[in-house]
Amino acid sequence: MDAHRAELARWLQLLAAKGVQDLAFVNRPWPCDLRLPGELFRCASLTRLYLGVWRFPDTGALPRGTAFPNLRELGLCFNVMEDRDLSFLLARSPALETLSVNSSQSGLRIRLVSRSLRTVQFCVTIVQD
Repeated sequence: MDAHRAELARWLQLLAAKGVQDLAFVNRPWPCDLRLPGELFRCASLTRLYLGVWRFPDTGALPRGTAFPNLRELGLCFNVMEDRDLSFLLARSPALETLSVNSSQSGLRIRLVSRSLRTVQFCVTIVQD
C-alpha cells in the first residue's frame, strides 16, 4: 500500500475539493504500519468520518488551521495513535457529538473536554489512568 501513497493523497485532495461529508477510510490488508495521509486533515466538510487500521501521522506537525468544523461523528477502529492525536482530533472538532474508539492498538490517556459530545464508546481499548 505504501507504493500508492501519491494516489491516496490525490484521492483525498479530490474528496476535499468536492466537499465530501461522509468518509469511511480503511487500510487493508494488515499490517497497521501505514501512516494516515496528512491530506485527510484538509477535508473540512466532513460530518461523519470512520478510520480503520492506520498509524496516525505526527499531528503536531500538521498546519495550525487544520480542523473539522462540521464533524459530528468520528469512529476509530484498530488505529495506532498517541494521546495527543486523539486530543488533537477532539480539539479541532467543535461539533463532534459521537465518538467511538474500537480496538485501539495503543494505550490511551484520555481527557474528554467537549461541550458537544453526547455519546462516547470505547470497545476493546486500553485506557490508562
